[in-house]
Amino acid sequence: MPQKFEGLAPILSNLAGQRFAAFENMNSGHYIFILFSLILSCGKTTDPYRENLLLRPRQEQEGFYRGKLITLNSRISGKVTGEGTFFLQDIQFYAKVALRTKWKRVTHLQFIHEGSQCPQAKDDVNLDGYLDFHEVISASGKILIPLDDNLRSQAASFTRYPTSNEKGKYFYSKAVSAPVMMKDLREKDKQQGDALGKLGQNEELNLVERVLIIYGVPYYYKLPDTVQAFSGFPPHMGVPIACANIIETPEEFP
Repeated sequence: MPQKFEGLAPILSNLAGQRFAAFENMNSGHYIFILFSLILSCGKTTDPYRENLLLRPRQEQEGFYRGKLITLNSRISGKVTGEGTFFLQDIQFYAKVALRTKWKRVTHLQFIHEGSQCPQAKDDVNLDGYLDFHEVISASGKILIPLDDNLRSQAASFTRYPTSNEKGKYFYSKAVSAPVMMKDLREKDKQQGDALGKLGQNEELNLVERVLIIYGVPYYYKLPDTVQAFSGFPPHMGVPIACANIIETPEEFP
């Protein structure tokens, strides 16, 4: 062995002996710990399929739905005709409303309410001859989905609703990411005293248990002081003119 390595061999031999002696002195607890660690580490690989499942949005209750509108407050609204159609499929929610009234250039609020029953004449609790917004809330539940310009949030575009054309017609059509809309609907209700309702954390949208209600008459109609609208809107915007019970349909539609 070359001279420069002669002194290194005893050192390495002594160091190896110390390491072996330390290993021999380990108690049974140390052996068990090492063995358990080896077992856990064996076969531990990343499962991309499982990771993708964890990242996917919650699968919502899918379906196609329709609701034929019937007239409310006919003494002033005359005959209102139309239909609401909806679908919830994969990750998209789509809403369409077609309406025909006798008025032109009237803006109409349109809401999907929590309840499953359209308001009736008997729900005119103050007996003023008109159903108004607050009486509708009592009969048909709070607002769940405002069908406005932005379905991503209940409150984001609450003042932007369709306006009828010169023939008294309007057509509304909006689509939104279902996970985004449902996340908003399941958020904690921070203002429980208002007219907006929320879903529970595990509650489905369940459209067959909801109603679609259309509001709004021309501003020039003289209404009694007892007629009330949603907070921030004038009284004529709080008069319901049509309602539809939403039902599921096996037919798909564009």
